[in-house]
Amino acid sequence: MEFQLENTVGIDMGLKEFAVLSDSVVIDNPRLLKKSQKKLSKAQHNSDRKKLGSKNRIKSKQKVARIHRKIRNKRKDFQHKETCSIAKAYDFVFAENLAVRNMMANHHLSKAIGDVSWSQFLLLLEYKLSQKGGQLLKIGRSDSSFQLCSSCGSRHPMPLSERTYTCPDCGLVMDRDLNAAINILQIGIRKYFNKNAVGTTDSINACRDTKVVSVKQEATAFKRW
Repeated sequence: MEFQLENTVGIDMGLKEFAVLSDSVVIDNPRLLKKSQKKLSKAQHNSDRKKLGSKNRIKSKQKVARIHRKIRNKRKDFQHKETCSIAKAYDFVFAENLAVRNMMANHHLSKAIGDVSWSQFLLLLEYKLSQKGGQLLKIGRSDSSFQLCSSCGSRHPMPLSERTYTCPDCGLVMDRDLNAAINILQIGIRKYFNKNAVGTTDSINACRDTKVVSVKQEATAFKRW
């Protein structure tokens, strides 16, 4: 399949938003586990209070299992619908090669990372793209620093808590995740298609004017949470 900028996108995976695409499409994080956490904790607490080996204990364990199963099914449904939307709209998708196992070592974030299940999402996306002759192409996480300006390519340190990227060199002001997604796209284009993409923010914006409307409409139809 031939490379065309309008059929190519970078995707930045996250926790605040599930994903931000380089054409400004935002996929909300459904936070399925968090929404069910109160019910799950109550069911688990009730189960722990039952006598070991009793019928009530068995029933309470089954209730906990049902809640987990519903969460898994909703997550699968969400991922299938969103990956179908992306695979239908694009031929080439660039994403970071996320070290999920290392990230899970952070106990403060492990539950949230497990809930979003990035690895499964990217596997589904890779499969669906391949079915139409497209590709999911990975870049190294260290290559796609959010500290890079997607417009002029300069690098400026910024704390993780800062949500807006501001470049003192060229004056770019942009959402941090969108800036990262465009960086992922530009780095991917250079790596896999040997094209110089730094400073192509204007071209990306021009291409997305027609693309973003249809993708947002389709993505909106998929949102149930």
